[in-house]
Amino acid sequence: MTFVFMNVFGFFALSGARGFLVAFLEHIGYSASMIGVTVSITAAFGIAGQFIFGFLCDKFGRIKPFYFVLMLAMLVSMFIVYILRPPIEWMFIAFAIMGVSIPTCIQLVDSWILESGEAIKQRYGVARGASSFGWATGLLVLGSFVVAFGYEVLPVVSLAFVTIAFALAYRQPDAKKAKHEKNISIKSIKELFANYRYIHLLLTTFMIYGVISAEWLLNGVKAAQLATPVLFGIFFGILAMAEVPFFAVFQRIRQRFKLEHIFIFGIAMYVLRITLMGLAPNIWVMMLIALTNAFAYAPCYICTKLLIDAEIPQHLKTTGQLIAAAVFSGLSGIIFPLAIGVIVDAFGLNIAFFALAAFVVLPLISAVIYNRLPKQGAV
Repeated sequence: MTFVFMNVFGFFALSGARGFLVAFLEHIGYSASMIGVTVSITAAFGIAGQFIFGFLCDKFGRIKPFYFVLMLAMLVSMFIVYILRPPIEWMFIAFAIMGVSIPTCIQLVDSWILESGEAIKQRYGVARGASSFGWATGLLVLGSFVVAFGYEVLPVVSLAFVTIAFALAYRQPDAKKAKHEKNISIKSIKELFANYRYIHLLLTTFMIYGVISAEWLLNGVKAAQLATPVLFGIFFGILAMAEVPFFAVFQRIRQRFKLEHIFIFGIAMYVLRITLMGLAPNIWVMMLIALTNAFAYAPCYICTKLLIDAEIPQHLKTTGQLIAAAVFSGLSGIIFPLAIGVIVDAFGLNIAFFALAAFVVLPLISAVIYNRLPKQGAV
């Protein structure tokens, strides 16, 4: 329950940093391609952050201290971007800090839960649902705050919620790191890449999370054009809130279906969802389509974390998770938003949606192949 409440308050704060970034950049005059560049910069630094902090967590056998450091860095970047609004070169430094801190912190919290004992691991879906609830609530509430007080209010409110999350995290025991006879070093990482199933899963998640990051940008640009800040927040709040029921009942779903099959289903849903978003004539229809996130993003995310966890040696759990995250949310986050921003400027927003929906066929085929790969042996 501590993880549940910690995630509710922590992700409320994170939603203020990440959730309104596209709308804010649109508000201050960034083009679609420039927004794509910004998102790519944050993703590039996210790769470095996740690799470095994942290795450090396994090296020192701790996750908790790095969570505090990254949340504080996120707050600093928020104050720079939303309040100071310095010249462009300083803005990009703030984007870099944001890129290192936010995705790395999100992945560390997941690893913290997964490495806190089997009983808590089995309830990962509930804790992850709390994250989505906090994120959704943050977007719904903060949209009204932005209308009333401007984007400058975001870091102030986030500071209050980070303080609550810190108080909860301080009392939470750290992860239970597996002991290993050898010291963890850079050479230890080679063990991960000796597993061809792990490599294939990286390729599959790279493609589908590239789609997810590109769709996030497209949805943000379209919603910013069609909606007020309040409706913008409600739209993204619905996207996040739709995940919560799936996470809550995931344990029962997992008892009836293989993880690989749930994963394939989630990817297939993106073909339909992205196509419908491209056809949506207004923000109200977009909100209705957002409910499909329960069958698209939610199964993709939770299955990704658990499938990757099953392929990683015990002593490299955090490193393996964060290297994977650096690939599927970092590297893909550099390439896909940048490419989709260029497509929007060249061919228009609707064409970009349809092109992205067509691309989903590739990760779908890759996921089917992964399901048929023979097991490589226990790790």
